[in-house]
Amino acid sequence: MNWAPKNEKNRKFIYLLLTVLLFFSIYGLRIYVTKQNDTKHIYAGFQKTINETEHEVKNAVELLSRKFDTNLIKDTFWKTGLQEKRRGNNNGISFFIFEQDSLIFWSDNKIILPADFFRQCAAGNFVLKLKNGWYGFHCKKSGSFLFIGSYLIKNEYPFQNEYLKNEFSSRFNFPEIVSIIKEPGQYPIRSDDHTYLFSLNFGQGHGNPISGSDLQKVYEQQSILSGLFFVLFIPSAIAIELQLFPDPKLKNKNKPR
Repeated sequence: MNWAPKNEKNRKFIYLLLTVLLFFSIYGLRIYVTKQNDTKHIYAGFQKTINETEHEVKNAVELLSRKFDTNLIKDTFWKTGLQEKRRGNNNGISFFIFEQDSLIFWSDNKIILPADFFRQCAAGNFVLKLKNGWYGFHCKKSGSFLFIGSYLIKNEYPFQNEYLKNEFSSRFNFPEIVSIIKEPGQYPIRSDDHTYLFSLNFGQGHGNPISGSDLQKVYEQQSILSGLFFVLFIPSAIAIELQLFPDPKLKNKNKPR
């Protein structure tokens, strides 16, 4: 099967097309890398993710409280609805229920609530730094019961090993250059009601700094790959040209009479 172009014009067009595609792929990759490391892009994405997660957790807590309020007999709801919360995945949301000051239900034993937790709950939506990471919370008071929904933002341990790593949860898929600080900073993250939660820090703390040199390394690697492509492509193109498109004069000259 002869897939080769039939004339020189088509061959030149194909080589030009390949060159243009290569150029735009390198250019597009540079734009993508630059954008992914842009602080404003990361900041806007983080704020959006926080607000979306808050809405999801708020709705989940509201649904839990309504079911609980209409099923106050523990022998029924306790053995069905609440235990399903404990066994289920819940999309990364953990639940707690207090009756007065007593914790009567929890779906996640990895989260140890601090002693001053009830004082924090007055805020509705808030974020706490616990012993194993940063967590967001939403609280809803209903009679003598307090319903709490929680979500992990980032694991942050006193030490790290192959099992314990300081990294964002799958919900917050952001690069390691981002760290969280409680003090107000240049990139504040706020709740949907504009309550201050925490600030993002770039290039300090647990992250690696964003610098022009880091991006320059990426560009240098791209240039090396581009050079290798051309070094491999051009000889191959010449070989293909000679084999698939031999000079018609030579072909006719060597043709037996």
